[in-house]
Amino acid sequence: MGETMKALIVDDSPSSLAYHCALIDSMGLESVSAAGGREALERYQEQKFDFILLDVEMPSPDGYEVARRIRATESPDEWTPIIFLTGRTDEESLSKGIEAGGDDYLAKPVSELVLAAKMAALRRLNHIRSALVTTAGQLRDTNHLLWQANEKLKTIAAVDGLTGIANRRRLDEMLGREWGRAIREHTPLSVLMADVDFFKLYNDSYGHQAGDDCLRKISGALALAARRPGDLAARYGGEEFAIVLPNTPLEGARHVAQFALEKVLSLGIPHKASKVRDQVSISIGVASVCPDTAKCSCCADLVKMADRALYEAKERGRARVVWAESTPSETV
Repeated sequence: MGETMKALIVDDSPSSLAYHCALIDSMGLESVSAAGGREALERYQEQKFDFILLDVEMPSPDGYEVARRIRATESPDEWTPIIFLTGRTDEESLSKGIEAGGDDYLAKPVSELVLAAKMAALRRLNHIRSALVTTAGQLRDTNHLLWQANEKLKTIAAVDGLTGIANRRRLDEMLGREWGRAIREHTPLSVLMADVDFFKLYNDSYGHQAGDDCLRKISGALALAARRPGDLAARYGGEEFAIVLPNTPLEGARHVAQFALEKVLSLGIPHKASKVRDQVSISIGVASVCPDTAKCSCCADLVKMADRALYEAKERGRARVVWAESTPSETV
């Protein structure tokens, strides 16, 4: 069996209060009495009620004010049915009671049959409302779970599965966004393209599992080089990587490239088959432009510039940085 329903009876007339409490008790409900508005508000703060029978004409605060205060304290998911009890039956009093937060209006003396019918109707409405609130809560929970799942999918979709850094898709999205920002703000944009030297020979010598581990370590080193919040290190494909440096001129990009090269060399990964060093190294091509003044028409042209510089770095002996600008230069 469920818990007994509880009703708060509010009336400043002792005889009327006793009558309505007895009426509620005879209906199998538990009655709690309050001899005025202040006491009613105290009882409401102390306990939870299924119904409130509220006399209108009482010393301050009157029934209308009590109803307003109760409604003001309820959360959006709460609703306690309020039935006003009064000797007045005019339309103005009825309208005032509804505006104050009442749900129904009964004239004294109250008939047990009418009161029972009113309470049954309000009880059904409350059950329907509770069901809707529960459903709404479940929908909110479901929507939140869907949002979390979508955010997780976005993260997964933007991360390279092997190395854990950004993937090609994320790189392309960022390049497009940063290209537009550089045009709007008249700032330089730099791109580094890096390739692991003689990686096929490394795989042939040490195996693909060791090759995967090597790429993960190199990715970590490149991520350290892209250390500003707006920078991005990404796997471009295979053993090729890219770093995007927003609002970075050529000199700053060269510094980052040199740092990345040194970080990879400091890993000390043995590479007995390398034709340039006895450890794993990378070659890096650097390109930097101001999109609003450069000959580049899109961010793809900037990547091509960096890729050509990377090709030149390989031609010059690998394990070095070459940058694309008016006169290509290099640093080892």
